Amino acid sequence: MATMNKFLHTSFFKQLELQDADNKLAVGPYPLGESERSWLHEVMHYPEATWFLDKEYVKETQSVISATTEDPTIIHKATTSSYTIKPEVFRLLHTTIREQRLCKLTYYIQNRYKKRHSAILHKLEFSVAQKKWFVRWVRITGDEMEEKIRLTPLESIVYIEQLEVLEEKFEVSKQFTSSLEHEKQMAVIQFKPKWKDLDPQRFLQAFSIFEKEVEKKEDVLQLKVLYSPLDEAFLLSKVRMFGPHAEVVSPVHLRERIVQSALQALGNYEEI
Repeated sequence: MATMNKFLHTSFFKQLELQDADNKLAVGPYPLGESERSWLHEVMHYPEATWFLDKEYVKETQSVISATTEDPTIIHKATTSSYTIKPEVFRLLHTTIREQRLCKLTYYIQNRYKKRHSAILHKLEFSVAQKKWFVRWVRITGDEMEEKIRLTPLESIVYIEQLEVLEEKFEVSKQFTSSLEHEKQMAVIQFKPKWKDLDPQRFLQAFSIFEKEVEKKEDVLQLKVLYSPLDEAFLLSKVRMFGPHAEVVSPVHLRERIVQSALQALGNYEEI
């Protein structure tokens, strides 16, 4: 957590001391660890680094960081794939959502088929399961707005052409809010440890990224978890981690999916 706190500090770059003679880097009294130097190495080699930092500063940092960082080709486990979105696309995306403008959205499907539709963009949403950002939007056909809400990966968006500002912002916003509330679901999951030494904190930590309510009844720990259908498979994977110690109480379709996967696993041992 200390590493993340230093990164999130607003004066991180201002406090960064370049000590070329000793091949060291520090933020105030705190020396940088390996993960921090690797992060700096990647950031300083992006072309966009010079947009918000002085060119000489970037060049000097690159020089020092190259002398203090291990081979950048080393593969790090548990990392997410990275991609770059064009600044003009991100700027248009931000203003289109904020001002609730009608737009022409150009994007790829499966990285092969380019599509272009009239659309209203609602918001950016991060999927904890797929570890990527999505744009939530609806398609406009003629004067009609589709009821179906679409999700497109941020990396698949090619361009956004802004059109007029919508006159009835409240109605559009209301429809989105209503659709989102309808889409969001709640799962009730119980932790029933079969072993005495099983730590309930491990169970709580597994679901820490979800919005939830926790209730304890005698030896049973119950969670009411709010989740998006986009993350349903991820939620179930967390439940399966605890085998006989966890039970999905509701909804029914999640219970059925758990039973189905358990029967499929049992089928691998029919000959025993």
